[in-house]
Amino acid sequence: MHRYRILILSLSLSILVGCPFDPEKTPEEYFPPSSTGSSDGSTTVTSVTPTTTDTGTSDASTDTGIAESTSTSEDPSTTMAPECDNDGVVDMGEACDDGNRDDTDACTNACEPATCGDGIVQLGVDACDDGNRDDTDGCTNACEMAECGDGILWSGTEECDDGNVDNTDACVEGCKNASCGDGFVGPEEACDDANAVDNDACVGACQTIRLRIFTTSMIYDGNLEGLDGADTKCSDAAAGKLSRDGTTWRAWLSDRSNPASGRLDTNFKGDYILPNNVLIGVGWMGLATVEHLAPLNVDESGNAIKDIEYVWTQTTAIGDIFGDQKTDDCAYWTSASGLEMAGAVGDHTSKTNTWTYAGGKVKCSEKLHLYCVETIE
Repeated sequence: MHRYRILILSLSLSILVGCPFDPEKTPEEYFPPSSTGSSDGSTTVTSVTPTTTDTGTSDASTDTGIAESTSTSEDPSTTMAPECDNDGVVDMGEACDDGNRDDTDACTNACEPATCGDGIVQLGVDACDDGNRDDTDGCTNACEMAECGDGILWSGTEECDDGNVDNTDACVEGCKNASCGDGFVGPEEACDDANAVDNDACVGACQTIRLRIFTTSMIYDGNLEGLDGADTKCSDAAAGKLSRDGTTWRAWLSDRSNPASGRLDTNFKGDYILPNNVLIGVGWMGLATVEHLAPLNVDESGNAIKDIEYVWTQTTAIGDIFGDQKTDDCAYWTSASGLEMAGAVGDHTSKTNTWTYAGGKVKCSEKLHLYCVETIE
């Protein structure tokens, strides 16, 4: 009977201490008895000392699933701060408390002061707030909407952004890199007419400007309806043949008050050519000179003129008003009277100084040609 009690005891202890139980072992094998001999030769068990099997685990409570009860003191540093209760009272742990649930005012629903970058658009303060510190997206670090000209490169949208609206530098309108054909004359360009056509005023990768000059195929008396009327006659002659965007036409003509040089671009540095692409000269000094590279005897259609060689001018080779009195201009180019005189006419067949002054005076009733010069508007 004692043997079975010991067996039950050993089973219970093995469960408590996590020792494996082997049913084939006898109680004596689990707990070797300490015995003393009796007078009758029987053995008396005087004590039982349980032994434990090492399972590699020092914490028996872990192996048996029995939780240890421990007592720890609370650490104030780990105590959770009170939640924002929006009661209008700034409690411990709250930076602010305005007593409302409006997340777009100066105090957020987390009882924190609104700041740029918190991901909340503060009305009247932030234009945007994307909650990041990326200054190259659609919302800058100042919580302003990104836009061309703010000096911040908007990645994927802008090619450049130099913070100004100057279209003559390397970054032009629309925050695009300056290039030939964008319509803006950049620092490395002589011209830019917003196209890649080489038969207009701007050619050669925006490096050369070409303007044209021709002699009208039609002839007119001295009543040209003034200088403006002469310019209109040039524009009408060029229409449908030489007209193009960005340029206009002026007659090489002076009256007693207005020299031709005051009506044309004296700073022009490009090429002057005839309608048949023959070069006359380079720049204003190549036009207003005593000698051209070729005569001006080509009309608006590019054909050689074979009739009357004279042209109304009243102008010197350098573009000034001709004559001492400077009144021989057919009454400001409004009279066709045979009693009125023009003080100077040119010869379109000449490439020397007689191209603008061929000598003598001509009656305003005569009919002569006009020189027409293309000018950038």
